Formats: sequence, C-alpha cells, structure tokens
Amino acid sequence: MEDIMEHFYKARREAIKQYIKANIIIIDEDLARTEHLFIDNAIIPPMIMGLEVKYLKNLTQDYGFNFIMSYGATHQDRIKELELENELLRAKLKNIEEVLGE
Repeated sequence: MEDIMEHFYKARREAIKQYIKANIIIIDEDLARTEHLFIDNAIIPPMIMGLEVKYLKNLTQDYGFNFIMSYGATHQDRIKELELENELLRAKLKNIEEVLGE
C-alpha cells in the first residue's frame, strides 16, 4: 500500500463489489500499550499502538487490534549505535591505559 487513502479506496471498491453499503470510516481514537508482542516469530518491543503505516494481513483477526505504533530501527541505525558504543569504549580503554601507565 502506498498510503492510507489508497487503502480506504481499496476497501470502498471491495465494499461495492460485495454489495455492502459503506459511507463512513471509523478509526478508534483510544490508544493502547503493550510490553511485548510476537508477530511472525519476532519479538516486538514495548509500543503504543495506534506513525508510519505498515500493512499486515489479519492483524485484527489474529491479535485483536487494527494498528500498532512503534519504532522500527534499520540495520543502518543499529550500525551507527554500535559504532558510537565502540568509540566510547575506545575512549574508556585509553583512559584506563593512561591511569595504568601503559
């Protein structure tokens, strides 16, 4: 799906095909929080359900809610985090070596 409007149009077309009258879209205004969620053998971290839209099939049927709000770090994000951690550890090691006189 390109965007949420495309999704709405697709739903509208499907409703027409199935002879379902539809003239309203209802989105739950409440938010929910979860500590951990398991989807496709992946552990999803704590999140607010309710930013970027990713489409999964049967989310409501399988898990009982219609959307999730979370943070999805990329591999590049993780590499940057590890590089920064590496720099900090090198600085600490240098300080230890200076204290020990090595």
